[in-house]
Amino acid sequence: MLPADPRTLGATLTDGGANFAIWSNAADAIELCLFNEVNGKLVETRFAMSHRNGPIWHGYLAGVKAGQRYGYRVYGPWQPENGVRFNAAKLLIDPYTHQLAGLLDYVPEIYGHVATDGAGSGDNTVRDDRDSAGTFHIQSSQIIRCARFIAHLHLGLIL
Repeated sequence: MLPADPRTLGATLTDGGANFAIWSNAADAIELCLFNEVNGKLVETRFAMSHRNGPIWHGYLAGVKAGQRYGYRVYGPWQPENGVRFNAAKLLIDPYTHQLAGLLDYVPEIYGHVATDGAGSGDNTVRDDRDSAGTFHIQSSQIIRCARFIAHLHLGLIL
């Protein structure tokens, strides 16, 4: 993964790929996860986001196109007594995304803590290490091409 422009948070398409940038001042590491359909199943490919400017983690991937499904896995401490609940077993949607793909099913596997039902009941001090993406009950972010923004770029206008 190459360095990206950290000034624009979210996923931004370029002529040859996409810039990805996300804010976290407390994460130990962040992985970008791309999802592609292979033989009718979603296959996850992970990329370490090793480039960082302050709290902005960023990276550029060539070949990424509009419609690409993605999410993040964020690593850090599990300290619920301090309000800190990092859990890389859970796929996170991009808080800056413009579009989501898939449907969200409220099942215990989507919660960061050990849940006993789809409402999240259970012990919220014990981390759940089941992979939320492995259940296919999750939504993911999806890259879109914003025609208005690109048209303004070609005209040399600044929004």
